[in-house]
Amino acid sequence: MRLRKPLVLASESPRRMQILTEMGFEFEVKSASIEETYPPNMAPENIPVHLAQLKSKKVHSMTGDAIVIGADTIVVKQGKIFGKPNSEEVAAEMLRSLSDSEHEVITGVSILDNEKQIDFSVHTRIYFKKLSKEAIKYYVELYKPMDKAGAYAIQEWLGLTFIEKIEGDYYNVVGLPASRVYEELLKF
Repeated sequence: MRLRKPLVLASESPRRMQILTEMGFEFEVKSASIEETYPPNMAPENIPVHLAQLKSKKVHSMTGDAIVIGADTIVVKQGKIFGKPNSEEVAAEMLRSLSDSEHEVITGVSILDNEKQIDFSVHTRIYFKKLSKEAIKYYVELYKPMDKAGAYAIQEWLGLTFIEKIEGDYYNVVGLPASRVYEELLKF
């Protein structure tokens, strides 16, 4: 699908690229290397949109009048934010914390061009079964989830075998709420 302007994804995430490709969009990818920081008192539900805005604005400043999509995903459990782990030990600890409980995956999206900007977030609730030490060790060692918020990907082994149920958009958990992004892109 072609839009009236070039489309640029401000992310090198293979999952986001795959989703946009499967949606039928032609797009370019530009890295949005930003420092993923936010004000310390910012509410967790606002963080992904804030980071998505930083990414889309940075890439838009390099592209001229393209339509730019920035996105960021976090996992939140009882107000605690689970971003991307920086080691296998941190990944294992995150998974122990998420085991046998529910959490929320929030993806913030910022779509902009020279004329308008649309920002939103999508929330999906995930219910995990109990994860054994062996399952956590196996997943972390084999799948290396250091590039994933909450240290897991729903489409990989852990998601396939230990997610009891989800409430909301599956693709949001993968990294881009496809249906909502499609709806908003049509406004451009």
